[in-house]
Amino acid sequence: MTCNSFARTRQTKGTCPYYEVVGDNIRAIRIKLGMSQYRLSKQIGMSPTYIASVENKSTRPNEFLVALCAQVLGCTYEELVKT
Repeated sequence: MTCNSFARTRQTKGTCPYYEVVGDNIRAIRIKLGMSQYRLSKQIGMSPTYIASVENKSTRPNEFLVALCAQVLGCTYEELVKT
C-alpha cells in the first residue's frame, strides 16, 4: 500500500487532534528549510494540492501523515503539533 492510498483510507480515523496548528508548523518549517510544497508532497507521496490544503487548514491530516511530514522535514511529531 502506498503512502497516498494509506492516507486516503485513514482520512477520518486517526485524524491528528492538533490539525489547527499542524498546517502552520509544517509551512513554517518547510519555508525555513527552503522546501517547496511540491518537493514536500513528492517526498511523502501526496499531491501539492493536499499539502496546500493542510497548510490552509481545509484538510485534516491523519497522524500517519503528520509523522511522515516530520520525518521528511527533519523534526519531531511533537514539533508539528505544538501550539
